[in-house]
Amino acid sequence: AVFQGKGSVAGGTVDLTAVFDLAEAGEGTRVAWKGEAQIFGRLISVAGGLLEPLAKKNVQKLIDGLQAALA
Repeated sequence: AVFQGKGSVAGGTVDLTAVFDLAEAGEGTRVAWKGEAQIFGRLISVAGGLLEPLAKKNVQKLIDGLQAALA
């Protein structure tokens, strides 16, 4: 399954994708998550390297929210 979102931030835009794959794992199901955020605009030139940790944190929040909603 794929979740895609777009948004705007001060001085730019954000494209966000979260993906999960399901696989059998013994008597259960294994869920593998992957997320990516891309930031465009003036914000990236100003904030630069400070955005990567923030993006990772927010992608993880999205994945946690999706997991909770699917539980």
